[in-house]
Amino acid sequence: MIQANELRIGNWVGIQETALHADGCNYLEAIFQIKELKKDVAQFKGFHTEEYYKDLKGIPLTEEWLVRLGFKKISPHGSIWKLGNFHVQDFIQLGIYECNNHVKIKYIHQLQNLYFCLTEKELELKEND
Repeated sequence: MIQANELRIGNWVGIQETALHADGCNYLEAIFQIKELKKDVAQFKGFHTEEYYKDLKGIPLTEEWLVRLGFKKISPHGSIWKLGNFHVQDFIQLGIYECNNHVKIKYIHQLQNLYFCLTEKELELKEND
């Protein structure tokens, strides 16, 4: 479960398995980008439905996601990733990533928020090659 104060417009999130969907669609594997934040719900880009914050879940940060966000691996034997002056070191076995000054993050929306806070730029999702 994600707290409302953790979210910003543009964050990517998933939906909890316990969420009820009036349209009957299975969005469990889908990834949604937040378009609007309201009192109790988030609206997604490209969708007319809304979800309660309690039904949102973080998307685990993985190497695949780092690549999709434009990061490049810069250490051949280690696990350091770079985007501009922003560095990420991954500890996949622990499910934790450390950014710049050892801020530990686990989810895409956390990386998005930290990146924006430090660079005043949004992370852009790259198209799959």
